[in-house]
Amino acid sequence: MRDAAAKREIRVLYVLSLVGTLAVLAAVFYLTAQSGTDTLKTQALAEQYFPTLFPKHAHCRTWLALHLNSARRLAHIYEFFALGLAVTVLVRTRQKRSERGSRRVVPITGYALSALLCSLCSVLDQTHKIFVQYRHFDVLDLRLDAIGYLTAVGMVYSVHLLSVLLQRARSLALLHAVLLIPAENG
Repeated sequence: MRDAAAKREIRVLYVLSLVGTLAVLAAVFYLTAQSGTDTLKTQALAEQYFPTLFPKHAHCRTWLALHLNSARRLAHIYEFFALGLAVTVLVRTRQKRSERGSRRVVPITGYALSALLCSLCSVLDQTHKIFVQYRHFDVLDLRLDAIGYLTAVGMVYSVHLLSVLLQRARSLALLHAVLLIPAENG
């Protein structure tokens, strides 16, 4: 019964992450296909409705070095963070059970594959810009995308690693408690 419930949960996670991945990819495609004027309008709307997500930090050297003083630049991090989360969960739910439950603390292959898929999407997004009037392939955007998806992949990896370590610690504590119970004299 427990195994069936776990399989159902994994299936639900898979479907949600698939829908999330497709939704983020559709949003990225839509935003990339916008003209320069439409991009500026979208940027103004984002700054108006979400001012805390798109702050101005003219005094911060790092912020300026990354060219993060525009909503359009910050949006790359947010978009690819969402893509990274969705893709990582999608890949992790499709991995074979033997790999998910392997003896290693956390199998790296799923996380590496997630980062690779996200980087491919990032390059394809920039390549798509070549075919949009007044847009161009921008290497800085690739770096901002990487900040987003690598942060997401790292967060999912960290949460999974922490859950595995806590589960092992709980098992060890239970074993320790059992071993310390004095045997009844009979």
